[in-house]
Amino acid sequence: MNNSNIFAYKKYLSIGCLLICSTIFFACNLFPSRRPQKKIDVVSMEYYLPRLMDRAKQWQDDAYLVSVFMPLLHDEGFKPDWLIYADFMSDSRNDEGLAITLTLNERIKTEKVEFNKPQAPKRPLTKQVWIYDSQKALNMILDDENVQKDLRRKGAFSLTLDHYSNIDQRPIWSLTLDDGNFNGSIYYFLDPADGTVQELIR
Repeated sequence: MNNSNIFAYKKYLSIGCLLICSTIFFACNLFPSRRPQKKIDVVSMEYYLPRLMDRAKQWQDDAYLVSVFMPLLHDEGFKPDWLIYADFMSDSRNDEGLAITLTLNERIKTEKVEFNKPQAPKRPLTKQVWIYDSQKALNMILDDENVQKDLRRKGAFSLTLDHYSNIDQRPIWSLTLDDGNFNGSIYYFLDPADGTVQELIR
């Protein structure tokens, strides 16, 4: 995610709170023993998308999804404070966006985000372009041989749906791996168009 991401401040503020809790979880539960990863889940983006879209369209009728951040759910018991953080834009309001958070108890919170300058439209992340639901995408990335090797030394942290870049706006699912210190994170992405998994260099 580069500095031009229009929702970066709001997103990373929320993510920062998650990092504090998950750092304790990773350090105490996953890494000292280097034990194998147990079942890792993520909520269904396909299931919650209609609710998120309905709320976004209360803001603007032409609202569309531009990015999603989802913390992963581990068997070890760590529970985040929220399940989905989603960003929406509108072609009719290029001076403002909408951030929607789905909390752990499935409540929806919204916050308008004012832009410093008018924003160019982005490619909408519709279900037709991201193809796989979040759990399927997560499983496909976790099954990759290189990801499995890195999971021996780092834990799976989050799943993101976003554009590859501002120029290359193909949709990708990406997985963040980290060792609990959040230094030297590793990212892998799934290209829904061909089902390939590659390391994402940031």
